Amino acid sequence: MEAAPQKKTTQSQTEEVKGDDKDISVVYCIDISGSMNGMRLECVRSTILTQIEEMHNKYPERRVGIVTFSDDIKVIGDGSQPVFTLDGSYMDDYNMILKNGVACAGSMFCKPIKETYNNLK
Repeated sequence: MEAAPQKKTTQSQTEEVKGDDKDISVVYCIDISGSMNGMRLECVRSTILTQIEEMHNKYPERRVGIVTFSDDIKVIGDGSQPVFTLDGSYMDDYNMILKNGVACAGSMFCKPIKETYNNLK
């Protein structure tokens, strides 16, 4: 069996793939329920922190936000606004979650990571 040929990527091709990071938003949806206690949640936290630091350094115009869920949904957003909590009684109501998610996206994920980095950490 022959190995697949390697494609060489030039720096200009790499930059083209990146695109305009002003148009990219990253939202971390994190399960913080009891099943995630201990090392699982610590590993997730550590990985996300590393990615946030990297985006802050390489892509300062990106918008980054955090949403957690367990018995309820908490939209932390980019950390520049108060946390929005959707009561757990709506966890099975797709339309309610969608409606509130769209509303939060318009106000809680607006600032680039260069402005929200410390809040997100």
